[in-house]
Amino acid sequence: MLAGPSAVLEIPTRLLPPSNLEVIDQYFLSTKKEDFDTVPRIQGDIDRFFEDTPVGTYRLGFWGHGINSYALYLQSRSAHTTVFLRMPFGGHFGDNVEQLTTANSYLEDLATMLEECEARRVEIKVCESMGVGFYRLFTPMGQGVEFEESLFDRPDRTTRFKKMMATFVVEISRGKEMKMFFNDDHGYRSWLNENPDGFVLNARKKPTQESLYIHASKCPSISDDLENYTNGIYQKICAPQLDRLHDWAREADGRDPVHHKACLG
Repeated sequence: MLAGPSAVLEIPTRLLPPSNLEVIDQYFLSTKKEDFDTVPRIQGDIDRFFEDTPVGTYRLGFWGHGINSYALYLQSRSAHTTVFLRMPFGGHFGDNVEQLTTANSYLEDLATMLEECEARRVEIKVCESMGVGFYRLFTPMGQGVEFEESLFDRPDRTTRFKKMMATFVVEISRGKEMKMFFNDDHGYRSWLNENPDGFVLNARKKPTQESLYIHASKCPSISDDLENYTNGIYQKICAPQLDRLHDWAREADGRDPVHHKACLG
């Protein structure tokens, strides 16, 4: 079950603990003594870790609950980065030298990924747990994109992560093209003036079974100067493209919107 006396888990500086570690049991070290009975160790604990673990947590250890289910753990959480790693190592039937080599290679690449996120002010949540993985990227304002896949065993993991980052930037940029106006008639009218060829989805602030209607920006029924458009029971969702409004309606209400016949036919 051992990889030999020269086997070392090589933790990059970017993934080292922020302070000295306390022994919390014979398998784990942590920055918090109170972690003794609360360390997430199995697959079912992953959600609890991401939902409940406080900022400043750092845990490192080796643990398993079956003859071939042992793993190296590294768990950390800062203000902008959360990492849950459960890397295969120590099983009776596994190649532990190969597994440790893969773990060290992954940690080196992960440190590079985290540094790139920090440089670009992207917040990240990483999970790699015995073949199950996800990468969640967020802007400082909380807009996010999730990639539900594992990079742990991929030889091209850094290339794949760069593609994730590129997709994230594109998706966030698309989101910025859509504007929602709620109790803001001034902002809404400014958007209409700046986007004469755009589209407006008319929706109640409190969901009802009433159909959602899409209008052209120039439609008099949603642009008359005498009307009160976003301070009453309705909100306006605006976008340069029709498909963005269809996507929003399906995600928010589960239905496709209706095109206003007077302006869109």
